[in-house]
Amino acid sequence: MGTLRGTALHLLATDEQGNTDEIIATPADGKMEGTDTETDANDKAHPVTLKFTAILSPTLGHAQPHTHEFKPTVFYRQISAFNKPVLTISPGDTIHTTTVDAGGADMDGVKRSLGGNPQTGPFYITGAMPGDVLVEVF
Repeated sequence: MGTLRGTALHLLATDEQGNTDEIIATPADGKMEGTDTETDANDKAHPVTLKFTAILSPTLGHAQPHTHEFKPTVFYRQISAFNKPVLTISPGDTIHTTTVDAGGADMDGVKRSLGGNPQTGPFYITGAMPGDVLVEVF
């Protein structure tokens, strides 16, 4: 059940065992802050309350997802914040690319990098947050 009390959103859920989860949140300035109180039906005297802040995710840079054809020219052999992104994309976009094998050879057998499992990328995803999921499709 959800209600609006002034500017605060109030949500209350109860499961079959009588456990409850109550959220009270107030939206302001592009974010929502509030509390989530969980009560165990077997221990109603000790509810657990957590504070949270939710931030609106940025809007897409374009209305429809795009497919990017990316031909790599640089292959990094280490993951580092100093490796500049080779392409910036938006959520929902698809990248079609190639890479090299562990020895640094491309799909035609041409040596393009030193060995050691070189990486294609990195790619910068606009609005990506820790915990977001990337999908790899072959």
